[in-house]
Amino acid sequence: MFIQARLLNGILAYAGYVNDEDYAFNIIADYKFYGVYPATKEQVSDFTLRFASLLGDAKKVEAKKEFTSNNVTREVVLTDADFTLVDALDDTFYLFDGVKADGNVDKRSDMNLRQGFEEGTEGFATNFTLANANASAYYYKNGNKVAIPVSVGAVDTNATFETNTNTKTRAWVPGATSATNVIVTDLNANEAIKAQGYAAVPGGIMIQLPSSIGTTEPVTIEFKLKDVFGVTKTLKVVVKAAK
Repeated sequence: MFIQARLLNGILAYAGYVNDEDYAFNIIADYKFYGVYPATKEQVSDFTLRFASLLGDAKKVEAKKEFTSNNVTREVVLTDADFTLVDALDDTFYLFDGVKADGNVDKRSDMNLRQGFEEGTEGFATNFTLANANASAYYYKNGNKVAIPVSVGAVDTNATFETNTNTKTRAWVPGATSATNVIVTDLNANEAIKAQGYAAVPGGIMIQLPSSIGTTEPVTIEFKLKDVFGVTKTLKVVVKAAK
């Protein structure tokens, strides 16, 4: 596990690696002013040690743009391609299952393992999903922040994977729009069906705005990403209802 130790007044800093079971340390700060005069214990009393997190100290965790929903069913479908996700060591990490060049599904845990963002050890818990990341939502009306309830949707109820045999395409189709709630639904990846001409579809998330939201009121959805140590990082997604 990567750790970082920091002297709050800026005097001293350390970094290193420890085993997961080593979670508490007695810290003695050894500092000399100008390299000559030793500091007293009181002068370096603000020395604290905290575990650094590949997620918590991530360089970038953000959406690439503001998104516009479907003008009727009010949903957007987002994949990893819609986000910039760079951990503390400058490596990309992933939120969803992807697809390989050969059309097979590339599991998120395998993708993150290749990046050093090992799930269950340093990255997400193995059962992490974005839709279940304690999402909250809000918008501003007349300068006032208004909260919107968030519901976690289910595949086949709030999102259905449908095939169009005429266009040889497959896509996620939303369920009924809520009058009051933002609905977030995890979408699994689907492998290609080469014999029938269907391309693979990467995993992602469907975000569906409530029908009560106007077209001039962008909605911000905040997801609390969480790693195996309980460290969190907020991912903000802004969705505007299409006119």
